[in-house]
Amino acid sequence: MRDGTAPSLYAGELLDMVRSLSARRHDHTAPAFAALAMARPAEFEGRMLAILNPTIDRNPLHSMGTVMTAAFVALLALPLAAIHPFGAPAVRAEIPAPAPVGLAAPELQPSPVNVAGSLAEPVASAAQGRTCDAADVRMDGSTILHSTHTEASSLSYRYFTTGRCIQATIVGHLEFSDDERAIVRVGERAHGFFRERLTRSDRSVEVRRGSDGRPVYTARQNGREVAFDAGMQGWLGRFLPELLREAGINVPARVARLRTSGGTAAVLAEIERIDNSGAKRAHYQELIRTPSLPSRELGTALRQAGREVTSSGDLRGILQNVPAQSRGGSEVRAGLAEAIRGIKSSGDKAAVLANYGDTDDPEMLLMVLTEVRGITSDGDKARVLARLAPRAVGHRTKAVCDAFFEAAETIESDGDLARTLSVAMNAGRSSEDVSHAVIRATARISSARDASRVLQEVAGKGLVNTARLRSAYVTAARNINSDGDFRRTMDALLSREGNR
Repeated sequence: MRDGTAPSLYAGELLDMVRSLSARRHDHTAPAFAALAMARPAEFEGRMLAILNPTIDRNPLHSMGTVMTAAFVALLALPLAAIHPFGAPAVRAEIPAPAPVGLAAPELQPSPVNVAGSLAEPVASAAQGRTCDAADVRMDGSTILHSTHTEASSLSYRYFTTGRCIQATIVGHLEFSDDERAIVRVGERAHGFFRERLTRSDRSVEVRRGSDGRPVYTARQNGREVAFDAGMQGWLGRFLPELLREAGINVPARVARLRTSGGTAAVLAEIERIDNSGAKRAHYQELIRTPSLPSRELGTALRQAGREVTSSGDLRGILQNVPAQSRGGSEVRAGLAEAIRGIKSSGDKAAVLANYGDTDDPEMLLMVLTEVRGITSDGDKARVLARLAPRAVGHRTKAVCDAFFEAAETIESDGDLARTLSVAMNAGRSSEDVSHAVIRATARISSARDASRVLQEVAGKGLVNTARLRSAYVTAARNINSDGDFRRTMDALLSREGNR
């Protein structure tokens, strides 16, 4: 335009160029043109207006103007260069890790409890989380149970639920009455402390050894010492049975006493009152170990345990402690099956079933193999079946062998199912029925490679040795959807046939 080009002509050429960006014939050049800032609508409009504006001076800058502009820029830059930007100190956001939150599980295994001196000292020195002083009985929340025994016959116990906290510390030997409502004798250097804190009351009793070995009591109510009168005696008489029951103390004597007075039903009623899962386990284990316990009563106890014991570990402990000589009979098996279904943990359920599967009793094996189907983990299920295979596969009772493969076919993992079939093949390699069941079960394997490997193993071991098995083998091979795996599967059979 400085050389005389008309502004309107220059503007027209630019307009034609920008219009061409959207034309189909220039699709291959559009990316290059798109890089031009003036092709954007806002910039292009401004440029067109500037071109057509007759008041704009389009002459180049003279030398004097250039010098003046440079001097002005230098004068402006010098003071700016002397300015140091103010840098605020770096602030690092520290997000505190959440404090661990959990429920103390009932614990009935021996663990050290340091208790010495006067009874008030062990209570005061205990962790605040284990005393009723730290418990807000008005707070809604879950029940917390804590119970520990020591080899020195000591106990520290706390039970906390909404509106109530009970606490007990026993050091040394305390002898209780037959009904467990009173302390009849205190051993050398033994003592005990029992407390119940409710929303509006706080009662406690401290017991020490008197000169003749009989208990000496100090009672307190709402922090003040009071007489150990009929009211406090009645409170302690109600407190002690619950404490001993929940803490799992005197279990053998209690179970024997209840069976004598009311039979197995009385024991089960007492267990039903227990909140502590570990204490429930201790009572069930004592009951099922009772010599000559009738099968019907044992089955009833097992069913109740399956319904009531929420801890998979505790329920596993109960079931695995049923004496071997007591495991026979339909009533016991029915109770076992119901209890096993109550085990939520796949690993615990697998362990119990493996334990009960260690038998040649066909009825027990059938029950075990039926319940194996309920194991949710394919890995656990495969491991149990591998353990059961030597007894179940090729069993003289055909229903047991059939139940094994029915359980195996519930495995969804191709790899686990293939490994299970391989184990079964080796356990029953002399049986045509077992080989046929293995070949048939490969139809459940969706992986062409895994199915082919099982069939190749069957052929390689020379187990396809009858017309029935050859027909089943070819049918199974046709289900393999990989040409390469199908060819290798058939080659394995033909190679074995050719070597005969």
